[in-house]
Amino acid sequence: MSHPILRFSKRPTEAPPSPAHLHYVVREFDVSHIDSEIDHWLAIHNAVLSERSRSRAWTAEDFYREFSSFSNACPSRYKIWFAVRVSLDIDESDHAPVGTISCCFDNAKRLATINWLAVSAAHRRRGVASLLTLAVENYCWERSVQHITLTTLRTWPEAVNFYRRRAYQTASDE
Repeated sequence: MSHPILRFSKRPTEAPPSPAHLHYVVREFDVSHIDSEIDHWLAIHNAVLSERSRSRAWTAEDFYREFSSFSNACPSRYKIWFAVRVSLDIDESDHAPVGTISCCFDNAKRLATINWLAVSAAHRRRGVASLLTLAVENYCWERSVQHITLTTLRTWPEAVNFYRRRAYQTASDE
């Protein structure tokens, strides 16, 4: 039986298109509002994982433990982005994020590792994951990152197909 984890990588060779979407914008995690930002991240994370497993919901303590381990493994830089629905009818600040992506950067090795990509079920298949991934890829391109890696489960065909469509390859694809 094959291993449940599938490793993907991408070596950027040209600038990705600018992330643009009519209904969503991407913004960075705002550490000046860390408690509400963690609540947003946990809401998305727990909703997505509850669809896939019966594990308990994550808490702020779990968030801190997870991201401090990434910060230790990737001391150069760690970033989180959110996708937010935009509407002309309602003030944008009233909208909670609907998707998130996080990435660890090792500037010395010019390496980036995507750790989490999650989109609320009600906002899937609308380009949110692509918008978030493009934000990371643009950030990488601007900083001359030469290699982007990530892992996902083989049992998540939507994720596997998504990364393949975005030109990420597994060792068997290369």
